[in-house]
Amino acid sequence: MLGYRAVGTVSTGNMAVSVAAYASRAGLATKILVSENTNIEELKSVSVYGADIVVVRGDYGKLYFESLKLGEKYGIYFMSSDNSFRVEGYKGIAFEISQEVASDYVLIPSSSGGLFRGIAKGFIELKESNIIDKLPTLVAVQAEGYSPICRAFKEGRSRVVPFENPKTVAKAISNPNPPSGDAVLKLLRRFGWRCETVSDDEILEAQRELAREGLFVEPASAAGVAALKKMRREGAIPEGLFCFWLVVVVFMVLFS
Repeated sequence: MLGYRAVGTVSTGNMAVSVAAYASRAGLATKILVSENTNIEELKSVSVYGADIVVVRGDYGKLYFESLKLGEKYGIYFMSSDNSFRVEGYKGIAFEISQEVASDYVLIPSSSGGLFRGIAKGFIELKESNIIDKLPTLVAVQAEGYSPICRAFKEGRSRVVPFENPKTVAKAISNPNPPSGDAVLKLLRRFGWRCETVSDDEILEAQRELAREGLFVEPASAAGVAALKKMRREGAIPEGLFCFWLVVVVFMVLFS
């Protein structure tokens, strides 16, 4: 509808596959920008859809902003992180949660901040429409080694500062300079919501715990469970309240 014949995204893997699949179905050319540190094994399925993968040197956080310039120059619609259409789509997650349960807490693994913004927007609209009685407490969850939003929140800053020397096993939530970081900070403070960090050890333990339940998920997906366990242990979430931990990236259920 916007007149583009090519689309693109900046991705560590999952979004790349999704964009490539939908673009192939729509007959659009696809350009995928990935950091040189990305595990290329995760992108093998992208090539099946005929997408072009461009490995880019440099900071992953800056790649988002550079992609917008490239898109304007070459006529490519980049749908990365906090793209407005993606934020609107993410509202559906809040709608689906509310159809099933009345949650006291919703824990959201967060990177660029677009997903958190979308889910927050969904719950706010449900409350304003009198479909739900109260807003749940939303918790932005980040890995300790990649936590620019949580660091700014805990330091009382109004703006996110790029995270230096980042490192985590949770690659899907590893944006050192989140484009929606400032917007997430405003939401956290406006509604009294929380930001929580978890260590790689806590993430991997949560991943193993989910595996014992028959779910094999990425480390980023396990971050919500890790945060829930930590907050329960510290008394930040009382026993008896209903919490919805969110699997925000692709997971596989292994069948024997």
